Amino acid sequence: MRDKIESMLKVGIIAGIVIAFMLPGATVIADQQDKGPQIKIGKIDGDIASVYAEISNIGDTDASDINWSISVKGGILGMINKTASDTIPILAAGNTTSISTLDAGVVIFGLGPIQITITANEPSGSSDTKTAEGIILLFYIVILNESDSDEEPEIFVRGDANSDGNVTPADLTYLSNYLYQGGPAPDPLDAGDVNDDENVDAADLTYLYNFLFSGGPSPPPPYPDPGEDPTP
Repeated sequence: MRDKIESMLKVGIIAGIVIAFMLPGATVIADQQDKGPQIKIGKIDGDIASVYAEISNIGDTDASDINWSISVKGGILGMINKTASDTIPILAAGNTTSISTLDAGVVIFGLGPIQITITANEPSGSSDTKTAEGIILLFYIVILNESDSDEEPEIFVRGDANSDGNVTPADLTYLSNYLYQGGPAPDPLDAGDVNDDENVDAADLTYLYNFLFSGGPSPPPPYPDPGEDPTP
């Protein structure tokens, strides 16, 4: 009986908070948080005995310790199997740099079609992958086509339902509006999956309330910094 009363009180408190934020004139002040670094692989090209590509940071903050790799495989009888890797110490927000197999001391030569895979990632979780097909004529490499990874990763903060960069009572309001008032969904939806159970429902309201007001556990990653969902 006591547990039932406590549960009813908790639901009542959550409802009261939500209603308070929905009243006319109620305001929520939240600082806009940047998206963090976001790594993007650009054009891939070939040259004499090398493959190179552009890497950009299209995020709002500088990226550091970006690990990249260029893998080249194929050729007649599959005799080409080379991988070059290195680290970019820092790449400022909005800037672009070039990477090359020669940067890692890898020289490529052979004959026939080749497959190229380029990856780049940095510690906060931003990453990208791009592939290309080409042909090598002894030392000269020509790129025939290239393609991005199938899906762009979603970068978000778990619990930040209204996407203002903070996890606050305003997110209780936003999530409640979505669940019960036909309001807009969190974008991405996983931002509203506060307890990371692969559903967005009333349990997430309870979890978020406990975190904000009752000393409950914090949302699972990605939290508190923006990142990709480690459990998609």
